[in-house]
Amino acid sequence: MVGFTILAGAYSSVISALRFIPGPTPVCRHGHLSMTRLSDIGFEQSATNELTDGLLLTFTVGSEGELDLIQEVTSGGNGPANLLALSRSDEVAILNYGSGNGMVYSLEPDLVHVVTNPPPPLITFNPAPNLISHPHEALEVGDQLFVTDLGADKIWRLNKTPSQTWEISSFIQQVNGTGPRHMALKNDILFVVDETASLLTSQRIPPNGVTSPQFIEHLLTTPAGVNSTDYTAAEIQIPPPIDGSSQMFIFVSNRQIAGVEDVRGDPIAVFLAHDDGSFKLINEVFTGLNNLRGFIFDPSGRYLVAGGNIAGGIKIYERVGDGSRLVEVAATTQVPTASSFVWLPKQYDTRS
Repeated sequence: MVGFTILAGAYSSVISALRFIPGPTPVCRHGHLSMTRLSDIGFEQSATNELTDGLLLTFTVGSEGELDLIQEVTSGGNGPANLLALSRSDEVAILNYGSGNGMVYSLEPDLVHVVTNPPPPLITFNPAPNLISHPHEALEVGDQLFVTDLGADKIWRLNKTPSQTWEISSFIQQVNGTGPRHMALKNDILFVVDETASLLTSQRIPPNGVTSPQFIEHLLTTPAGVNSTDYTAAEIQIPPPIDGSSQMFIFVSNRQIAGVEDVRGDPIAVFLAHDDGSFKLINEVFTGLNNLRGFIFDPSGRYLVAGGNIAGGIKIYERVGDGSRLVEVAATTQVPTASSFVWLPKQYDTRS
């Protein structure tokens, strides 16, 4: 039987490893890995240190899932909440939520050492007057990098310069006060989760330099019958279809704000999306987790790992039916809180 190793990060000094074994009686086993100061795991060889003096950490992953810290370099600012390993170049982008800036580092050929000489330029996001920049996620869109700015209500567009560094070329203005947090791209349509307004929007991408948004659809992500201001949207995932289905589903997490408590826990909203960018809410899954900040599907799109950033531990769900339903198949409270995850690409044989 084949199992999976999942790395779990949190606002703590420990990276945890989960061994998930699917089957008639799924198993979720837990073990600590190496001690590092981290907040967000962006891919299997790097993490951020979300402190005042932010750091990018790189490490190697052993055959048993053990981690060895290789390098620590500055993020250039305060509170890096997100990083992205670029798929089309040996680079990693890191964004500083607290100081409104970021950097894009080049990697050495071994993909674990960061090039620091010369250091990359610091990219500063300048919001409108009376606003504070809070960049939260980077996404590759064609040959550009898009950056959601929760504080400035913008999606910044970055281009590479002739000297192979990155700079801001334009932005797409979002509705004031909505707080764009995370995003996903499908069929050349951008789907954006707005944290402050608890909205999911779809929008066409305008030509570079055109700042006006081209919205297609927008819907609340919060459960029916509740006060939408009691929740903030957090994560978005668009997994591949399963079991021959051709339907596209969007999964969005919601977090109850401090002082609000629903015994059902934080919900995951499931939307059915169409090729033209329209979508509708078709399912809600209450998780029992408190502050569902992050979740991610395995590469096949069948299994979803989710964690409570305040309480509830970690749970794994399986998509069933047409792919819009989630069934809890494994859980652990040995890791009391988690905010980010990575499914390691190498599976292992549970008989060994």
